[in-house]
Amino acid sequence: MILYQDGFITLDYDPSTDVLYAACPDLQDFVLLQIHAAFNRIVSAVGAYDIKNLLLDFSKTTIDVSDDDYKMVLSQFVQDLMPTCVKRVARVISDDAVREARVASLAIEFKKELKPAFVFRNFTSQAAARYWLTGKETA
Repeated sequence: MILYQDGFITLDYDPSTDVLYAACPDLQDFVLLQIHAAFNRIVSAVGAYDIKNLLLDFSKTTIDVSDDDYKMVLSQFVQDLMPTCVKRVARVISDDAVREARVASLAIEFKKELKPAFVFRNFTSQAAARYWLTGKETA
């Protein structure tokens, strides 16, 4: 069921598996406010529907922001998710090895500094991420 959709982000919730899927937007300097708004919509949906499993698809996302802006946006997103009932966050990675190394480093840093209660894992495919979130094979 589509919870929210605009030209920037789509939030698709499957109540049978309690998974909220978000195809993440491109991150570019000139759209930082829209990025914050998109992540706020994800957090709002997680809270409104008591969603336990979040699937973020970054596989096709372009990132063209400074390291400081990237860290700030993701840090705020993690902090905003922390008071929700989300238990697992799965992220579909991109093919960009440099970016993924950067994300892995930030994930370690956030885990140490912010100590989120949810478990975070990266996956190479949406199917693998869904399986981890639900324990069910997907077509």
